[in-house]
Amino acid sequence: NVGKSAFISAMLKTMAYKDPVAAAAQKYKPIQSAVPGTTLGPIQIEAFLGGGKLYDTPGVHLHHRQAAVIHADDLPSLAPQSRLKGRCFPMLD
Repeated sequence: NVGKSAFISAMLKTMAYKDPVAAAAQKYKPIQSAVPGTTLGPIQIEAFLGGGKLYDTPGVHLHHRQAAVIHADDLPSLAPQSRLKGRCFPMLD
């Protein structure tokens, strides 16, 4: 979850000004998400005039992440809905 998909989307957008293949590839750009593990497998993108390809790949699988132990359908319900507020409690003697 370091922004690979966001980087690829931004790169395709920049390349689209001069490269019609990159412009067309924007239609198939990777999904960007704050939820780790959204990219499940390598995504091949035809992105260059010369026939070159660009690949978006999944991040490193970490067994302790929520995405690894919670069913994908349940993940959205666990996402924060608002900012957390800090609280201070007095010390007891």
